[in-house]
Amino acid sequence: MKNKELKILLVASIALNLAFFSGLGIKKFLNRDKKQETVLNFRIDLDIHQNQKNHLNTIIKQFRLHLIKSKQDILEKRIEIIEELSDPEVDFGVLKTKTQELNKYENQMNNTFVETLININNLLDEKQRLSFLLKLSQNWFFMEETADGK
Repeated sequence: MKNKELKILLVASIALNLAFFSGLGIKKFLNRDKKQETVLNFRIDLDIHQNQKNHLNTIIKQFRLHLIKSKQDILEKRIEIIEELSDPEVDFGVLKTKTQELNKYENQMNNTFVETLININNLLDEKQRLSFLLKLSQNWFFMEETADGK
């Protein structure tokens, strides 16, 4: 009887911890999206035409929708991995499969990101493209532009 009660407490504890960490993850996820909006606001500096701006907004909206779905899939897969690890009798085959599925979701998200960059790149003229790539590089590599523009 005591073992059964301990198992129930363990499962309840794990469930509450997962709920707590999921809530933190979602909060962090929502705040990260707000940060991404500010990163994407540099498109105004590209001196784009209204038609380009409309196409750019469509491309970014489609990417963001895909990003939300991808992040949710990744979060769910991470939770499944944690749940498997919390099992006293961990099945390493299942764990390996879940990790491979997680990697697949992350790769899909990265591929979608690169496809989005290609679509944006195709939309811009040469001068806009150079400005875009400069801003993108600054964001990716945490470079700050100095007062003299270097």
